[in-house]
Amino acid sequence: MNNLNNLVEDVQTKASTSIDLLRLVDGTLSHYKSENAMATARLDLLSHDFRVLEETTQKLYKENSSLTNMNKEYKLDKDNIQADLQTMQKKLVGYTSEKTRLANSNEELNREIEDFNNKIENLQNQLTTLTKRNNELAVIITVSENKIMDLEKD
Repeated sequence: MNNLNNLVEDVQTKASTSIDLLRLVDGTLSHYKSENAMATARLDLLSHDFRVLEETTQKLYKENSSLTNMNKEYKLDKDNIQADLQTMQKKLVGYTSEKTRLANSNEELNREIEDFNNKIENLQNQLTTLTKRNNELAVIITVSENKIMDLEKD
């Protein structure tokens, strides 16, 4: 009779422990699912930011090209105007300041393009990191779900 009571107590203890383990695994699974959802949301935001940065970079490249073409046109105008020295001297002041403005704008655009390229690279790195984390969380969730199913079978 003592053995039977000990056996019943042992089974009750194991059942209680199994239930506690199931609750712990379920809580952990919920936590990882929540983390996965947050990571997916961050990934979506980063993807959107990446697309916006790509579009902005393309616009800046086009504007830079336009400014470069304008700069070429001014240089051609300057060469054509050299025939009339007096007119050229009057226009030269305007072209020189415009050329400086365009060169400064061109340099500023190049700096912005470089900044955007750095941001794109950073976002790509973050995207890679989040993708890896997302995959890790998916594996953890799968393993946890398998353990829960195994525990439920027992």
